[in-house]
Amino acid sequence: MKHSKNFLAFDLGASNGRGFVGKFDGEKLSIFELLRFEHTIISDTSRLCWDYEKIQQNIEKTFYLAAKNQIPLDSFGIDAWGVDYALLNTHGQLLEAPRSYRRMCSSQMEPVHAVISEKELFLRTGLVANPVDTLYQLYRMNLEQPSPLQEAQDFLMLPSYFSYYLTGEKNNEYTEVTTSMLYSIEQNTWDYNLLDRLQLPSQILGSIISPGTRAGTLNNSIAFETGYHHLPHVYVATEDTASAAISVTAGKNCAFCSSGTWSLVGIESEKPVLTDFARNNYFSNEGNLGNTFRPIQNINGMWIIQECKKDWDALGYSLTWDMITSAAASEPPFRSIIDVDDDLFFGTGNMIGRIQAYCQSTKQPVPESVGQIARCFYDSLSLRYKRSFHQCCTISKKALDVFNIIGGGSKNKFMNQLTADVLGVPVIAGPDEAAVIGNIIAQAIAFGEIQDLEEGRDLIRRSFSIETFYPQRSLANDETYHYYLSLIRKEL
Repeated sequence: MKHSKNFLAFDLGASNGRGFVGKFDGEKLSIFELLRFEHTIISDTSRLCWDYEKIQQNIEKTFYLAAKNQIPLDSFGIDAWGVDYALLNTHGQLLEAPRSYRRMCSSQMEPVHAVISEKELFLRTGLVANPVDTLYQLYRMNLEQPSPLQEAQDFLMLPSYFSYYLTGEKNNEYTEVTTSMLYSIEQNTWDYNLLDRLQLPSQILGSIISPGTRAGTLNNSIAFETGYHHLPHVYVATEDTASAAISVTAGKNCAFCSSGTWSLVGIESEKPVLTDFARNNYFSNEGNLGNTFRPIQNINGMWIIQECKKDWDALGYSLTWDMITSAAASEPPFRSIIDVDDDLFFGTGNMIGRIQAYCQSTKQPVPESVGQIARCFYDSLSLRYKRSFHQCCTISKKALDVFNIIGGGSKNKFMNQLTADVLGVPVIAGPDEAAVIGNIIAQAIAFGEIQDLEEGRDLIRRSFSIETFYPQRSLANDETYHYYLSLIRKEL
């Protein structure tokens, strides 16, 4: 019998982190959680920073828990959110706590666009202009006096920084780099000409490494305390959506959605899609395992209903998610519709009031009950998915016939069925721990346990619960959909 392999996956989100062990017995993959922890943003007078020390402490704690439970490990890998970074000094130490993207705003892009246009940036880097992109963050930092960039010896994207903390390896991984707006999609390396034009230092950037590459081992300090001596480290697809996309199992004729607080909707493509249509509809080309691309849109997802639940909790309601979706299902569809991407819905606090104000200002029935408010949100998100699905068909130049929802949102069966009914195509839902599973698959590929991405997806299909929702009735007729399009800021 083939000896099983145990891969440790760290999946770091912008508010929490998890450590999972994936056990591969040669036939199936199983996962179990070792640790889940929260972390917060630290604020000072001038910037927001990540509590990197708390993240590091919990990463170390995960290794100790694995050792305490006598789990033999074969490797580990880290994925995290995109765009943020760390700067090291000549001694290999942090110059400052890594800054958070969350204080960036649209006006801070204007000085960059005075030097180079949004369109040229898109054609060079594949990314639509977004104030959180690393390029805009670095340009703003470079204007500070004194600027930490003047003292920096090394620049590491955030998941690569945590890998450095554990291994001493200084590399940046491809999928994370493609979120930075510092990467030339034509030259397949850093865009040195772009950096020169913006007077940003290029000597600090270092090498770019492909996902699925083994590099370094666990540092001696943690290895001594845990017994995990010479434990190999793998640069997985370190950008969390790239890891999640590995878990898309619906085939080549699908659009997919990584559903959580945000909904990331797109397709997979051998080459970046650089058309005016893609740029005008906010498709950014991010990297995948296998050095391919993911033209993808960032949509305001479950954030809205999560904020509504906070409002209901504050009012003393004792509502589970099942109760909320059941209440929504009991209401008639499309009574009220919102544009989920309207700036009104990106803020925090009084989300119920925001929904009601939007409906009132657009002369629609104002939702009042839990069911009406939840139904308004779910209907509106399904219409946004319909629009995105049509746009994915346009950029792929073919009629896609399935929609694959992965991530935590894939557990919402009501939303899955509603999406199938609105889109008129089957919805394949799952797996819910998509990023963790993708992280583990990349490690298994690095060790030759599986050959490639397609074999990894076959393994996911036979290892995890994946459910198909077929259209049961036709929802969102042309009149409803066109009314929705009339509400949004940018029409097709």
